[in-house]
Amino acid sequence: MTKNRNIALWIGQVLIAALFLFGAYSKLTGDPAVVAGFAAMGLGGGMVVFVGLCELAGGIGILIPVLTRWAALGLVALLIGAVILGVAAGGPVAAVFPGVTLLLVAAVAWGRWMRVVS
Repeated sequence: MTKNRNIALWIGQVLIAALFLFGAYSKLTGDPAVVAGFAAMGLGGGMVVFVGLCELAGGIGILIPVLTRWAALGLVALLIGAVILGVAAGGPVAAVFPGVTLLLVAAVAWGRWMRVVS
C-alpha cells in the first residue's frame, strides 16, 4: 500500500469516526429532534438506542486497525438500512446524505480489506 493511499484511508477513517460518534451521542442522549425523526419513520425509542450503540461501536472500531474492516462492514450494513428508510420515509432526497456516507465507508472498507488480501 502506498503512503498516500494509507494517509487518505486514515483521513477517511477519522472523518467517519467523528460523524458516527457525534451521531451516536445525539441518539444515546435522547435528543428530542432525533427521537422525533425516528418516530416519524415509525421507529420507537428502542431503535434509537440500538442505532446509537451501533454507531458508537462503529465509530470506535473504525479507528482500531484490527477492527477497521469489520467496523466498516457493519457501518455499511447500517447505512444501507438508512438509505432504504430514507427513500421510504422521505424520498430520494432523504437518502442523499446516508448514500454519500455509505460510499465513503465502503471505500474505507475496501481499501483496508485490500491491504490484508494483498
